[in-house]
Amino acid sequence: MKRTIVFATAIMVSLTCCERNGSDPGSDKDDIPDAIDKNVLINIGKDLSYKFSEIELYDSSTHILYFSDNHPELDKYSSSTFAFITDGDTVYTGDFWPSIRSDLPTRPYIFTWPFLFRDYSIRIENREQNKPDPRNHTQIIQKLKDQNLLHSGLRAEINSSVRQDPVYVLTLSITNMDESALLILDPDKMGTKLFHYFTNGLFVRKVTEEQFTYSIKDYEAPSPLNTWSPDWLTVLQPGEVRQFTFNYEFSSPLSAGEYNFYIKYPGLSSQISKEDLIQGSGRIWLGDVTAVKKVTIE
Repeated sequence: MKRTIVFATAIMVSLTCCERNGSDPGSDKDDIPDAIDKNVLINIGKDLSYKFSEIELYDSSTHILYFSDNHPELDKYSSSTFAFITDGDTVYTGDFWPSIRSDLPTRPYIFTWPFLFRDYSIRIENREQNKPDPRNHTQIIQKLKDQNLLHSGLRAEINSSVRQDPVYVLTLSITNMDESALLILDPDKMGTKLFHYFTNGLFVRKVTEEQFTYSIKDYEAPSPLNTWSPDWLTVLQPGEVRQFTFNYEFSSPLSAGEYNFYIKYPGLSSQISKEDLIQGSGRIWLGDVTAVKKVTIE
């Protein structure tokens, strides 16, 4: 139901004026306890701490943390703070951020209200692209690796872009960087219209400009909404690569210049329960990854 959530959020944001618009919660809002168990990976507010033994895995491609069990108590923390810990020391902090707010934080955050995933997983977002990403902090990554919790997920790459005005034919490769078999959405099985319900398709931005241009792509919603089918999925073994070809059309030709092309390759999200996550010998990959390619248009 990703597209429904996006549309609903956009409408609510346009009608909502935030009292703290543009503010940075900062350290004065943090309520992380001073004394932290050295076995803790993540602390939420003053009340919740989750140890490495309670974590199933961390997918570094999507920054999704999977818990070993469901945690319905997370719904109570729609506007709290969190901290990632190694050996009792706080490495970085962030905020639970209601998605109806009209502003975004300046440090890592987890979208809430609604949560985009079930209560066995949380996704850590970060919008600050011009600074080192704290989610990739070497202490966190090494500790996860030491605990055998680090998984690499998927990599998406745009291999080629062929201009056939007004259409661009793009070839996208998806590589399983993980040590486990992953089940991914397969546009050839589910059809491109249904596939594009879960993704915004192709976005382009001229290097010298800030404004995005996007293609117009028809989509088809699942019926009923927020459902899924195993028939949509393809298993990708560790190291295996699959290629998909998409045609994207723009309402008017792109002018000459250098562009960045962006494609967000989607996975499922709130549709998947903890019990559904493993299908046969593979794990359903959740979240999304973005492929970026610089393209020169003459």
